[in-house]
Amino acid sequence: MTERQRILYWRKTQAKRNRFTKQMIREWKSVLMHQIQPVIDEISESTIRDMEARIPQLITSDLIEPQLERNAEVVGVYFARVSFNAVSKAAGPEMIHKMGGMPTDEHWLRQVMQYLKLTAGVRITAITDASKELAVKIIQATLQEGAAEGMGTSQISVLLRDNLNKQWGKFTTYRAARIARTETTMASNLGSLTGAKETGEPMLKVWLSARDSRTRRTTRGGKYEPGRYDHYGKFPMGPDGEKVEMDKPFVKTGESLQYPGDYAGSAGNVINCRCTVTYEPIIKDE
Repeated sequence: MTERQRILYWRKTQAKRNRFTKQMIREWKSVLMHQIQPVIDEISESTIRDMEARIPQLITSDLIEPQLERNAEVVGVYFARVSFNAVSKAAGPEMIHKMGGMPTDEHWLRQVMQYLKLTAGVRITAITDASKELAVKIIQATLQEGAAEGMGTSQISVLLRDNLNKQWGKFTTYRAARIARTETTMASNLGSLTGAKETGEPMLKVWLSARDSRTRRTTRGGKYEPGRYDHYGKFPMGPDGEKVEMDKPFVKTGESLQYPGDYAGSAGNVINCRCTVTYEPIIKDE
């Protein structure tokens, strides 16, 4: 690819992701609001002093795993189909004939879910733990505010219910967007890699970094302050353009990732990532 082609490819991919992300933001917001409801329902004069200790039992991950699966089903299956079609088109009709026809969406879903089931635990825990930490923070601040104002338990109960509704809703808007972006990138790249592998064509996968000023980097020059992980640097110093075998991990971000957004990476390496994966055929020597 030329640099112009890389830019266009990334923009096209990101435009597709953005459409899915808008839908997923609404769904994740609903899931996160569901998490706090048992806490709000539990607030009373008799429980107010024990609310912080009750958080681990009241905030659960019941809806997190189904929503992660929903994300993978909607986004991953689409990108698996797109990737498979693109590679098979380049390979020619004989490849589809050899495979016995085009794989179904049910097939893609099984393939995507197989990997998701092995790796989703870390995301379920991270999202739920973040919810618990936020709830505890709001409760502690409210109790301190109530004590400073000389409020009784009845007044503090009302204040806590009001603060949880307002502040949780405010943070949920931000968190839902961040989670939706992160999970959409993960599912799109997982689906793309799944579809490309299914063709059986000899290829290398290539890391394509996001093409704008928001791309994370370890040096100054972008929209945000430098961080620990580099998605901006050109290969071999950075990951942009890194080529590896289909089953090998990318390593130039500082961690071993099968694709951008892989759950195997640290939060700082995958949250809000917008990089993507492309493929190059392996040219066999005559």
